[in-house]
Formats: sequence, C-alpha cells, structure tokens
Amino acid sequence: SMMGSLFSTLVCLPFYGTSAIVLGIFSFPVALIWCLLSAYPLINLKPKLSKNNYFLVFLGLGFTLGVITPSAIIGSFAMLLSIENVLVYGSLGIATSLSAWFYVYRNVHL
Repeated sequence: SMMGSLFSTLVCLPFYGTSAIVLGIFSFPVALIWCLLSAYPLINLKPKLSKNNYFLVFLGLGFTLGVITPSAIIGSFAMLLSIENVLVYGSLGIATSLSAWFYVYRNVHL
C-alpha cells in the first residue's frame, strides 16, 4: 500500500502539483484497506495455484484495483473513459502488485 501511494504521488506530481501529495495521503489508507481485505484470500490461493497462475492473479487484481481506486477517491468514474488514465493507473496497480507478489512469494510459507 505504501508503494502504491508513493507511485501515484510521483506520477501525478508533474501534472497536479501539490494536489498529488494530498491524493497520495488519501490513497494510502484506501490502499491499505484493499491490501488487508485481499491478503488472506490471496495467501490461501498460493498452494492451490501454480506459480504462473498465481502471478497472473496478482497482476489482474493489481490492474483492476489500480484503475478503480483513484476513481473512487476522486468520486468521478468519468476518468475511466480516458484510455490514458486507465493505462497509467492500471500500470501503477501492476507495479504495486508486483512488489506485493515478490513479498508474498518469498516470505509467506503455508
């Protein structure tokens, strides 16, 4: 969640200025709640899926939450109509989910 809010702040900073810092401050608790809600089901999926499928689940969930979260924070789902916003925030979600996947894959043993 920390990586996600930091990535979103760094990417939005040139476009929005200090408003990006406020967005980062608001996005951290939202990302933390998403992480807490999805951690247990994702950890339980680890023994049931192969390494490649588990990786794809993390990427898909990261892209989806990366696109939905900024829209929910701002309160306007009209930003989903722009392909640039979808790609930027989706790639931020993928980058965040990659860091989470490496942590879970290496440090969580069931």
